[in-house]
Amino acid sequence: MNKKTILMERLDKYCKQLGCSTPKIIWTKSDFMKVINETPSLKKHKGLASRNTLGRCCREEGLVYIAYQKLVKLRDLDHTIRHELVHWRFPQVNHGERFEKLIKQIKDGVCWKPFTDADFEAYWQKRRESWTQKHGIIKEDTLIYTERGSNNNV
Repeated sequence: MNKKTILMERLDKYCKQLGCSTPKIIWTKSDFMKVINETPSLKKHKGLASRNTLGRCCREEGLVYIAYQKLVKLRDLDHTIRHELVHWRFPQVNHGERFEKLIKQIKDGVCWKPFTDADFEAYWQKRRESWTQKHGIIKEDTLIYTERGSNNNV
């Protein structure tokens, strides 16, 4: 069994644990750049697949990029998938101690209540409203990308 097959099985398992939809996985930088160039909401983020990027969660587009060629060991690929799935399932949690704990909990088999695409949309709508209330009217194409969420507990 090759690494991608193993990772896809783990992805399904992890998404079931997280109670969320399964993202489309993009394995190569060239395929990811193609998606960026073809997706209006991603075009303004050309730096999403920089030289140092090991993975990227694009929840609104329904995909996760994993730099398969850069990560030789299955352990590292698995960690990167769990890392991106934390972004996928817990958009309000930034990198840090809580974030790392969630990555480990996925590995340990912890399960969470469902988090649907509608829940994600409601979360972002609330963020948009909060940002607009704080900063005034904004253009749709500049939404929240410059603001980082708080390090709230889940």
